[in-house]
Amino acid sequence: RLTGRDAEFALSLSLAWERYGRLTERQEPYARRLVEQAANPPAPARTFDFAPIARMFDAATASGLKRPKVRVAIDGGTLALSIAGPASNCPGALNVKGMDSDTYYGRIKPDGEFQPSRRDAPPAQVMEALEALASDPVGTARHYGRLTGACCLCGPALTDPRSVADGVGPVCITRFGL
Repeated sequence: RLTGRDAEFALSLSLAWERYGRLTERQEPYARRLVEQAANPPAPARTFDFAPIARMFDAATASGLKRPKVRVAIDGGTLALSIAGPASNCPGALNVKGMDSDTYYGRIKPDGEFQPSRRDAPPAQVMEALEALASDPVGTARHYGRLTGACCLCGPALTDPRSVADGVGPVCITRFGL
């Protein structure tokens, strides 16, 4: 079942077919995509409360950080979460991007709801990583630090033996309210 703009566009293609008995060469691929989309609708969105992640960023900005960022390990790469600026479509939301690929997966709105990218649904591993971060921020931070040798909150290499063992530095853990 199509909704919104897709339904409107499908209707306009249908009317063009009725009127002219064919679609243009440029319309045909879109018609095929819409038929495929209607036949195989996306899986329902997973619901999960990402408010704990938003609270981490609130604590970081309250501690004086201007552009806090959190890095999370996923298979084959790293996710980067950062605050959307005042000129963005959703100021204050947390943008979720692939650090290595610069792929935009969506955003966590200030109320804790995840809004996926309109272009592509995020892979399951992205959602699992976000759920892990919301459920166990300290454990997720430590996992990243131990895996990469860098702090998931500020980015530099961990050098203090205790920080290396913990996977995160004591200053960052305090600034993010963990």
